[in-house]
Amino acid sequence: MPVGSLRRGQDTVGDIEIIASATNPREAIDAIVHLPEAARCLHRSPRKLYLLIDAHQVGIRFPAPAAAGAALLVLTGSSHHVGRLKTLAARRGWHLNADGLLSADRSATAGTSEEEIYAALGLPFIPPEIRDGADALRAAAEGTLPTLVSRAHIRGDLHMHSRYSDGRDSVETMATRCRSLGYEYLAITDHSPHSPAPRNLTADGAERQAEDIAALRERYPDIAILHGCEVDILPNGRLDFPDRILQRFDLVLAPLHEGAGQSPERLLRRYASAMRHPLVSVITHPTNRLIP
Repeated sequence: MPVGSLRRGQDTVGDIEIIASATNPREAIDAIVHLPEAARCLHRSPRKLYLLIDAHQVGIRFPAPAAAGAALLVLTGSSHHVGRLKTLAARRGWHLNADGLLSADRSATAGTSEEEIYAALGLPFIPPEIRDGADALRAAAEGTLPTLVSRAHIRGDLHMHSRYSDGRDSVETMATRCRSLGYEYLAITDHSPHSPAPRNLTADGAERQAEDIAALRERYPDIAILHGCEVDILPNGRLDFPDRILQRFDLVLAPLHEGAGQSPERLLRRYASAMRHPLVSVITHPTNRLIP
């Protein structure tokens, strides 16, 4: 289970940390260290492992099952949220840390799951994505926590990149994975020729991709596979493919990937021009923001 800002769904993630409960993690650590993806072992101890994977540092902690929930809760954060929970625990004469919710004599009161710890503090489970300010704790105490969108609500994906541009998977792999998630539909929408992506879809590639998708539709009739493209809005306001190619797609996404040094007014005119184009289905990431 991921923890920290990754689990909370933050815009930027400073560290990749994972919790994996284990009574004796030695065999698991040995196996992970020898994975082909693990470029380098940065640190190893009986219950911690830090690796360099795909140029990113990945930390894995292996708490004992009795403390797994506490470790998950404390390491997920945020610091403000955990601090407020520690205050609630202190009012009851308890101490909350990554080892559990401890009584005055330091014996464990709760810690195997987050739900158990929240319940001991008189609160319902609070979703990680809203564990930031005081609002979530107030809503939990009042019984007014919102119901968040979950994977069960997602019926499909209409913005996906394959190996035809900067994606890592084939169109077939993407279709089969979407089927395994229970999706009703998906759209392959690779980048157009002038995108700043390292690889882009060409006109010839679009024809080959259309043939791939047609074959997959025959093979997997239980899911709708749409052929689309993320077609850049060029600095002159035109789209990156001519209409004779655009009209072959089921779905056309129109993004703005670079500002070309233009004023906000000029950028808005580029977007407005794409919105009026009869073959454009969706405008993607209109804020085109720099994070943070």
